[in-house]
Amino acid sequence: MAHITRGRRGAAGEAYPERAATAGGGATGATGATGATGPSGGATGPTGATGSGTTGVTGSTGATGATGATGVTGSTGATGGGEGGPPTGPAGGDLDGNYPDPGVAAVDGSPFNINDPQVGDVLVFDGTNWVNSTTLADLINQVNALQTQVSNLSNGQGFNLSNGGAVPPNVLYQGTQLVSVTT
Repeated sequence: MAHITRGRRGAAGEAYPERAATAGGGATGATGATGATGPSGGATGPTGATGSGTTGVTGSTGATGATGATGVTGSTGATGGGEGGPPTGPAGGDLDGNYPDPGVAAVDGSPFNINDPQVGDVLVFDGTNWVNSTTLADLINQVNALQTQVSNLSNGQGFNLSNGGAVPPNVLYQGTQLVSVTT
């Protein structure tokens, strides 16, 4: 019968290897294959909660990088079609005729209505058209003459007509007619 001794120690405290004793004093057999790994410790546990700390302060902007090298100069573009010239074609807006020599037909859309222009005439807006009129000095003279006529009328003297006739003090101009006034 076989006998196995375990854990004995030698005189110097060294362990004796395990050994098997056989009745016939035969050799020790080969080491057997390693056994299968046992089951793992179970399912993996759940992931822990995310921390709730505040976000840190944003760092300062880094230094500006070095300027890059200058790029290659591009090719020269095509030459234009020669020298420019005056505009051509029909004029629009307040202008009349064709370019390059249009005429002025209106100011801000109000047309000119000029009859027999004379030296010294000025343009006057009549509410619809620009018309020629006498010079400012002539207009002032006409206003002064009218003031004299009004003064004569208020003094009972009548007034003179531009054709050389006279209107007696008992006749007034009403609308488009002269009317006689009796006192």
